[in-house]
Amino acid sequence: MGLMRRARSEWVPVRDRVATGFSVGAAWKNGLVKAIQAGQTRTNLRIIEGRPWQHALICALRPEAPYRPWRGIGKVARGDAVLVVLDTDPRTVLCGFTWNGRQDVRHDIGFKAYYYGGALPSVSEIEAAAGVPLTDRGEFPIRAEAAEDLLSQVRGFMHSPHQRTGRSPVVIGRLLLNSRGCCACCGTEVMIRDYADVERMVHTVSQADLSARLDWPALVCDACAAAMHDGGFTSVVAFVYSQRPACPACSARAAKTMSYGKASGGGGASVPWAASGGCVSDSDSPKWVCARCGYGWGQYWTESASRR
Repeated sequence: MGLMRRARSEWVPVRDRVATGFSVGAAWKNGLVKAIQAGQTRTNLRIIEGRPWQHALICALRPEAPYRPWRGIGKVARGDAVLVVLDTDPRTVLCGFTWNGRQDVRHDIGFKAYYYGGALPSVSEIEAAAGVPLTDRGEFPIRAEAAEDLLSQVRGFMHSPHQRTGRSPVVIGRLLLNSRGCCACCGTEVMIRDYADVERMVHTVSQADLSARLDWPALVCDACAAAMHDGGFTSVVAFVYSQRPACPACSARAAKTMSYGKASGGGGASVPWAASGGCVSDSDSPKWVCARCGYGWGQYWTESASRR
């Protein structure tokens, strides 16, 4: 999980800060929309470039990491429309927001990266959709309505599917950010200190395996990677299933965890080893469902309550 400094050697997950009341929607309504309603017609669009992109990815998850990748961050003023761009090839957009001045810009970048989950659309995609040329200049004036539309387009792209196969810098960035710093296999928060950790822990797949859901691109912690190697597993999907109970009906090791309630927002596809049981659940709702035969078993609420 992306981490933020609390003390010299103690870190607090970004998700905990988000859960205490940070709202992307609320921040947006307190920004350009209110400015436009008040009659403001112009604002500044500031482009912050994350360079090198390797350090920028780490700082997106850990805003207080010992790197300074954000070019132009010190010039951001309250009320500015901010677009954060990474110097990947091609250049990509990490996030966009209106800075309200309530906290450090680095932390706002971390919050937005956590919320969006790392779709990383290309700069050219955003330019074409918004009709706004994004030059290399760090600042330029823009109509408030155009800035609102630009940031709206960015948010729309963040919830759209993007390529997640191969091992290009953009794909690695998407997988890292989509993981939100947690191992896909065990859910453990992973401390990422440098890009060597990223290279080691990011598990990439081919398009054929992804389409067939035989494997899944993910962040895999060192402990799970070692267990995969020792067990002869090359697929994250097969490894996760091996750690779960066998189906009582067909004995297959293909148990999906059931979840209930309204699906949360954010980018990223659902993992193959999870399934939705709908909005409503009761005492008979199963905890597991077999991916092979469809049999459901276990009591979701009983087992969930026992872990509290």
